[in-house]
Amino acid sequence: MKQSKQSKFLVVLLTIVMVVNLFPTLVLAEDIGDELVMVEEVITEDELKEALTDVNGERKIIVANDIALSSGVAITGMGSVTIQGKTGNEVIYASADANFASNAHGGKGPNMFLIVGDNDIVVTLENITIDGGKDQKVTTRLFQVGSGSATSYQLTLGEGSVLRNAHTNESGGGVFVRQNALLTIDGGCIQNCISDNYGGGVQVSGKEAALIMNSGSIMENSGRYAGGICYYGGVNSKVELYGGSITNNTVVSSNVVRPGGVFVNGPGMYIGGDIRIWGNQYILSNSSYRGASDVQLNSEYLLQMSRPFTGHMSMLVRRGNNNTIGIDLVHVKGAENYPIQTNDLKGFTFSDISNEEYMFYLEEDKNEVVCKESAQIIFNANNGNDSETSTQKIPLGQESILDNNTFTREGYVFDGWNTQSDGKGTTYKNCEEVTFSQDIELYAMWRALDAVPREISIEYGSKASIPVSDNAIVLKNLTSSDASIVSVNDGKLKAEHVGEAVITATATTENGGEAELKVTVKVTPMLITYGSTGDDAIGWDHTYNRPAVVYSQPVGENEEQLSDHIWFYPAKESVDADSGEKIYIPDTEAAHIELEQGKDFTFSYTQNDNHVESTGVLPFLETVDSEGISEAIDVIVDMQNENYQFVTIGTLWKPWDQILLRVTVMAEGMERISMMNGDELLQNSLEKRILEYTGEGVAPAYDLTGISAEDIGEFTVHFHSVIEGISYDTHLYNKQPAELSADAVQAIAPKELGIYSMVVNGQNDEAKKYAYVSRRFEITKGNPTGEPEFDAVDSNVELSAIELSGSMKNAAGKPVEGVFEWIDDSQTVEQGAGYAWRFTPDDTEHYNAAEGESVVYPEEKPGSDKEDLAALIEYAQDAKDAENYKYVVPKVKELFEKALEDAIAVNAKEDATQKEIDAAYDALLAKVHLLDFTGNTESLTVLVGTASGKVEAMYTKESWAPFAEALEAAREVLADENALQAEIDTARDVLQAAMDALVENPIDTSKLEKLVADASVYEENLENYIPSTAESFMAALDGAREVLAGSEITQDAVDSAYATLLNAIFGLREVPNKDRLEELLGKVEAMDLSSYSEETANAVKAAVAMAAAVMEDENANQKQVDLAVTALEEAVAGLEAKEEAGTGDINTDNTESGDIDDGSKKDDSSVTDQKVASNDEGSKDTANKTTTAKTNAKTAAQTGDAAKAAVPAVAAAAALLAVWFVWKKK
Repeated sequence: MKQSKQSKFLVVLLTIVMVVNLFPTLVLAEDIGDELVMVEEVITEDELKEALTDVNGERKIIVANDIALSSGVAITGMGSVTIQGKTGNEVIYASADANFASNAHGGKGPNMFLIVGDNDIVVTLENITIDGGKDQKVTTRLFQVGSGSATSYQLTLGEGSVLRNAHTNESGGGVFVRQNALLTIDGGCIQNCISDNYGGGVQVSGKEAALIMNSGSIMENSGRYAGGICYYGGVNSKVELYGGSITNNTVVSSNVVRPGGVFVNGPGMYIGGDIRIWGNQYILSNSSYRGASDVQLNSEYLLQMSRPFTGHMSMLVRRGNNNTIGIDLVHVKGAENYPIQTNDLKGFTFSDISNEEYMFYLEEDKNEVVCKESAQIIFNANNGNDSETSTQKIPLGQESILDNNTFTREGYVFDGWNTQSDGKGTTYKNCEEVTFSQDIELYAMWRALDAVPREISIEYGSKASIPVSDNAIVLKNLTSSDASIVSVNDGKLKAEHVGEAVITATATTENGGEAELKVTVKVTPMLITYGSTGDDAIGWDHTYNRPAVVYSQPVGENEEQLSDHIWFYPAKESVDADSGEKIYIPDTEAAHIELEQGKDFTFSYTQNDNHVESTGVLPFLETVDSEGISEAIDVIVDMQNENYQFVTIGTLWKPWDQILLRVTVMAEGMERISMMNGDELLQNSLEKRILEYTGEGVAPAYDLTGISAEDIGEFTVHFHSVIEGISYDTHLYNKQPAELSADAVQAIAPKELGIYSMVVNGQNDEAKKYAYVSRRFEITKGNPTGEPEFDAVDSNVELSAIELSGSMKNAAGKPVEGVFEWIDDSQTVEQGAGYAWRFTPDDTEHYNAAEGESVVYPEEKPGSDKEDLAALIEYAQDAKDAENYKYVVPKVKELFEKALEDAIAVNAKEDATQKEIDAAYDALLAKVHLLDFTGNTESLTVLVGTASGKVEAMYTKESWAPFAEALEAAREVLADENALQAEIDTARDVLQAAMDALVENPIDTSKLEKLVADASVYEENLENYIPSTAESFMAALDGAREVLAGSEITQDAVDSAYATLLNAIFGLREVPNKDRLEELLGKVEAMDLSSYSEETANAVKAAVAMAAAVMEDENANQKQVDLAVTALEEAVAGLEAKEEAGTGDINTDNTESGDIDDGSKKDDSSVTDQKVASNDEGSKDTANKTTTAKTNAKTAAQTGDAAKAAVPAVAAAAALLAVWFVWKKK
């Protein structure tokens, strides 16, 4: 069975092979997608023609070998057909004797191929060559597409397709695209085709004729009007060139320049993409002239750019037969929805005029490209001998924007252009709008970036700007590499943490330059020092004192906090008044530094032989010596927070991570009190904190016999070294003040150079009180004073012949041994001249060298030796008695009066030497010369008083700020008793100018004025309002008028008056209508309540009392009146007769009368009136009694008990009235 099936298969296969061999043409079918494409292979002319006749559906014709055509091929039918070479080398060509005359349509021919018919058809060529004959002897075009009755004819030249070697005396040597036809070039080539008419390569003309070129080439063709493409647009026709190349085509014309590439004579010419039209030329047949000619627009026709253009084309700008240059004419226009960009013009050049003299210019507002005469700008980088250049063309005499600078220079930022390389010409900004009437060269200007430091340091917690020494450079767009180290906000740097960060910034110039630079910012620790706490009542010297921390033992588990004794502040630089050296003091105007004890800093100390290190707890045991006497111990404060460092006198004014405190822990419960006289004694002695070495004990205060403190009779004096590493510690224990003499203190005072602290303290354990004062001082090298000894001479001798001897004295008046010498002993002595000498002490470790000047050949003075001194003393005394002396600054007065006192003493001294007299004379004269250092503050005091009365709210912030600053400065000058007249006058003038410049805030009173005017209506009718509200209203109205009438008013006052008056208007209450209450009250008061139950009668009485109070209260409002009426009505309505035998109602005689309830809402007032009437001794109508009785009976039947219901209601109303009444009384 298996062999039988195989045999059958072989028979079928052999049969198929035999059948196929019977046919020369192979017809197969390809399944492409959902469509079936018939594939047919042809090898002869007849097979080709048959395959292309009456095409139906999708077909593919495979040309298996070269085919020679003797006559034209008409491609007809409906559908699409692809003609494809089998190997890609196949050629369909015209035979030498071919005749294509019959293959024409509409008088257009002959054609090698004709795509025409009554049905739409699409023809595609791939990998096939159509050749009109290599010798071009056959006159024919290769393809005519369209012009039949169908709506669409399409020819696509795909990859590998070539149309070549055609020659026709008709238009379109390669392809003639006619009505309703489309030629698409997608990789194909049209080459070496000749037309003796229009369009050597392609002619496009006719209604809805179109050419789309995406890739491929049109090359080496020739025609009379255009070598490549000739476009004569018809209705809805178009040419779209988006890719490929149109090159080396030629146009031959007798005397008119035509384009060798593309001729445009109609609308609908679109360009874009990378289409390249180049190397085409024209030849004038009547001469040997040749020229480049790629694209020409005829008449008013344009190119339309529909997408970005990255290709190239040169254009003939001559228009019309007269070859006029189309200056200022539009050549390219942006298609709808595509705005042309400047970059789109880079591929455009001119082919018939100078590219240096003319340019294509984009008019952006019109989206058009016009031809303009141009000026060329040469941009010179100007950055050295080999400066690079670039060029820009702009329209001649027309505003244009300079190109953005592209030059860079290491270490510089661009700063605009200049017409001279040295910057002395005309300056232009980057991208500035300019107008030039000729070519010009612009030189780049540069600013050195070394104006910006590449590394800066800022202190933690501070804010800073990167310094720029060149004001023309501005830094923008600052960013930090690490915002946790340095943050940037609004161009300012803030040091967030110790460390290093890189700031990237853009250096900009006013002329449009930009350059990126980087600055390394190092954040250093904030320098801090100690100062007193905000509530330190005792105080201590910030600068020279190591803080003495004294406290009682903590109670319970409480830990002593360092912040209870000292605060840390930012340290600011200062200058020591005595030494002139740089020191640091706490900036107490800044907020103190919040440091957490145990975290930001720790303590290390030794107490009772127990060493404690890196603890967060201050000593908590009482600090006493071996004898049980309180003493201070050293406590080291270790900074743990790397953002801070200490700087104190103890660190020798150097940043350090440690400071030393002296801590005394008193017994629990001890109270610190002031050392009353001791503090003053010490402070007075501290005018000179720098004390000179004398070889004896030196202290800031010697005689302490005047100290005292409440309940404390004995004191301890203690000296210790401040500088770490120097050991000095002495005491005078438990001494009464009388025992603390100068000699006793000096005996324990330090002698050697160094910085020391003097502590005086005392305590009373029974009274639980202690006192403590600490002062710091420094012992420096001594400065010897005095003069050398020598023998005076009376003739001109050599200075070297005069020998110097003797010694100097220290601050204690003790001699200092050393050597005197002349500084220049080569001089000849002259009478009256002074000569410089130098004293070098033997002990240079403790004393400084000294220099001075001496006269060795004195002048003889005629007359009395004291005559000049006496005259000067008399002058000085007159000056002291003068009226203006009171204005001399206190410090000058002090110095002057001391010099005058000394001069008087010398003048009175009988044995005064001439040297003493001269010294006193010179000293007094020097101080007399200082008497002009005056300070009359009277006018400034008056002005400050006037200025102090100014109110900030009345003036603008801009004018108030300088005024406030000037006022504060003036106050500081007044507080300085040594201020000179120039300082006083300056402060006065600045304050006066600032006060004169004060600008009052514009006060808007319009709303208040209108409200006051509107309020007059209420003022005229005050009798209609409750008096209390009327009084409030008038008070507010009078206040508003007073504000408006004021000479110095503020906006706040106006707004407040407006709000007060408005609320007062809102609070007005009309006088209520009391007629009903008055009428009802009169009736009820006349009632006899004896026949009613006590409870209901009392309710009526209470309602009557309240109603009477309302009637009497002139400030009662309508609501209160209505409430009183309601309460009275309900009380009367709730009256219940006393219960007697046989009676159940107060009107029993009328119980059979009719009921007044007719279904409508009951009127409570009528019920009350009727009940009142029923008690009116029969003077009222009996029917009313009946109605009242019936009504009450019915009401009682409906609610259960009218009387019981009425009493609570009346009580509630009465309560409300009572509350109101009490409130009114208040």
